[in-house]
Amino acid sequence: FMKAGYFYANAKSRGVQHLHAHFSGRTVDVAIFLSQFLNVGFSFTGHSNDVTGNYPLLQNKINLASFVVAENERALEAIKSYILSDTSTVSAHIVHPGVNTEYFKPNMESQSNVPTLIAVTRLVESKGLDDLVRACSVLRDKELQFHCNIIGDGPVYDQLENQILNGRLEEYITLHGALTSVDIVQLLAEAWIFVLPCVRILGGQGDHPGKFVSVVEDGIPSSIVEAMSVGLPVVTTDVGSLPEIVEHSVNGIVISERDPDGLSEVLLQLIDDSSLRHRLGSKARETIIADFDTVVCSSVLGSLMSTAINNRRVV
Repeated sequence: FMKAGYFYANAKSRGVQHLHAHFSGRTVDVAIFLSQFLNVGFSFTGHSNDVTGNYPLLQNKINLASFVVAENERALEAIKSYILSDTSTVSAHIVHPGVNTEYFKPNMESQSNVPTLIAVTRLVESKGLDDLVRACSVLRDKELQFHCNIIGDGPVYDQLENQILNGRLEEYITLHGALTSVDIVQLLAEAWIFVLPCVRILGGQGDHPGKFVSVVEDGIPSSIVEAMSVGLPVVTTDVGSLPEIVEHSVNGIVISERDPDGLSEVLLQLIDDSSLRHRLGSKARETIIADFDTVVCSSVLGSLMSTAINNRRVV
């Protein structure tokens, strides 16, 4: 309530006609109060991890909104389950998180001469990076010359470092830690294949104790969107929302989780087949330009807001 009062004068002076918030927690609470002060409508984007659990207050927030946005199909279905079909006029839509496709764009001139794999992610158990290290061990044992860059930080960093050292893979895998976006773009340009072999885990991560969860169930990882935008073929698993963006043998490769041997076979196939890499990578970029470009996503959200303003209902 106090935060809404803090923003009121500024919003009033700017002639704000509609409010949009991200996440379904306190930001939406502020939007509700502020919309009442300003006598305007509000909407919000529900991210998978805050709309797919048991949240008693969420139904009221959704049904007060002019519309609600989901980032993926899984979140959309969860939001729809809260809508009171008999009394509510709220609508639910998918608007993907956008990426700047001019910043994340192909740069074939920078591609490494050595087959190069890349994973960009938070280093947590559900990303399946231990399987990536095991797959790299298989490739090494086949006497393949390659390199794998793992970028990011997180609680399993030390575990991965020990796995690499114990497997004598230091020559083949580099743990970079967290890097700037400029450095990430450069390493993406050098890469041949983006890999994220996500897995489901039982509790112990996030706010989902006692159930099988995966970080990717919280949405579509931005690192995959960025990799596809630069035209890289993506190898990932059939976990969470990943199959919504990576279509097997069309714009990437989707494999079963927890299969490092199968992962190594797919990576070897892609390394050996440049035409397949280029075809998948080209389709990957087409997917992002069509559905995930920042301009496209902003336009969709802007259109929804314009409609809400024209058909505004008082909260």
